[in-house]
Amino acid sequence: MLSVPWWERVPPLILRLIPNLATVEAHFHSEAANEVDEALKLYTDDIVWEAPARNMIFQGKEDVGNNYRKIRHSTSSIRRGAP
Repeated sequence: MLSVPWWERVPPLILRLIPNLATVEAHFHSEAANEVDEALKLYTDDIVWEAPARNMIFQGKEDVGNNYRKIRHSTSSIRRGAP
């Protein structure tokens, strides 16, 4: 029995997702580190962020960035993690 490299055993769909998962990881890392500008670099200039439960739509990097900053400011006093 010949040994097949792992990348030849991974379904093609999964291989196509890997770059997207790296982008998601970079976004959440930047968000967690409060690096809004770094997170915004991952978006296109015409980003649209819809928050249907709040009936809000943010368009463009500046608008989205301002909303991120408002969220971070309003949650800055919340303790994170275990006590």
